[in-house]
Amino acid sequence: MSVKAPDHNASLPASLFEICNAMGSAMKLDDLLMLILDTSMGALHTQQGSILLYDEKTNMLKMLAAMGLPRNVMQQGYEPRKGSIAEYVIQNNEPLLLNDDDVDRDNRITSVARERGIKSSMCVPLRSSNKVIGTLNLTRTDVSIGYLSERELEICTILAQQAAISIERAQLHEMALQSERMAAFGQTVAGISHCIKNILTGLKGGSSICKLGLDTDNAELMRKGWEMQRRNIERISLLVLDMLDYSKDRTPMRQPFELRPLVEEVFELTQLRETEFTIDLSCKDFPEDISINADKDQIFRCLLNLVGNAYDALSERGGEITVSASLVEGGEEHGVEGADRCISVRVIDDGPGIPPEYQEEIFSPFFSSKGSRGTGLGLPVTKKIIEEHGGRLKLNSDSTHGTTFTIILPCVEE
Repeated sequence: MSVKAPDHNASLPASLFEICNAMGSAMKLDDLLMLILDTSMGALHTQQGSILLYDEKTNMLKMLAAMGLPRNVMQQGYEPRKGSIAEYVIQNNEPLLLNDDDVDRDNRITSVARERGIKSSMCVPLRSSNKVIGTLNLTRTDVSIGYLSERELEICTILAQQAAISIERAQLHEMALQSERMAAFGQTVAGISHCIKNILTGLKGGSSICKLGLDTDNAELMRKGWEMQRRNIERISLLVLDMLDYSKDRTPMRQPFELRPLVEEVFELTQLRETEFTIDLSCKDFPEDISINADKDQIFRCLLNLVGNAYDALSERGGEITVSASLVEGGEEHGVEGADRCISVRVIDDGPGIPPEYQEEIFSPFFSSKGSRGTGLGLPVTKKIIEEHGGRLKLNSDSTHGTTFTIILPCVEE
């Protein structure tokens, strides 16, 4: 006596809705395909399933998702295409329904079907851009509820269409990401090469002056040559540190420290730079005992970058650089969420200001308005460090009032 197959039409709309809803989310391809396979198997009451993708390079079928198959089959990750049921479906671009009596009388099926003891199975092509890229395979090992029917094959075909769309979208997305990675890589290499070329030019110039000083026994020339060498060695060191900081996310190593002594240390280091004009550095509106719980070395780097940029902006005219600090209430008003109180640190100069067309670009890696003097990483690294502390870096600049960079850091318990 034959067993009547259950009607699964009622579960199809719910299954399709679940799959389509997942396709619109940011789900990874592997997770999405497992959801499609699990949903398809549930809708059609099958116990085994797989999604296979044809790999032209190896002429194999790559298993993108599998459930219920023997462990050794799932661990392989690939299946031979030649002589498989999937090969027939891919070549002929048509779905195939197999019940146990078909295996013995249908010459399209090889020993693969017999070896696996197929009772009731279906293999449906995955069509992408009018090309078959693989198959969706479902098998019912328990036929007590009935054999798979032609109607259920139609349902599987609809589900396979959704799977093919998912794969195609994921492949296009991966191609776009790869193109972006290569473009970013090219931009990074070009930026680093440009910085290193400028530094090498300075080192060669310094070496030439040192050699001339040695040949002529001129101590003044040797001093000038060595100073050029020293500055460019320092630039290499800063470039490497900036690249390390920018290339990876870091968790701040927080410790409590007073802010004003750190600013004065930055001033001492900055004033070692030579300039023919007078540049005054001072702390104003700066509470003596204001302290902060943050990564001291990283905050030092940020302040050194900002004060150093201001110093460079004034190097051809002179001026004043002021650093001030205060406690501010309400972090969200300053773009820092979840903080009741924040510390605001302002680095102010009365220089020429930053042109409006540069004010967005200066935070992009390798963009520099200093020509050969800059690496284009100082501000991006500073912004990244402040954001890793949960804070914000703000810019306010015009040609009449100079430039102000404001660091907003949330007050964190020690």
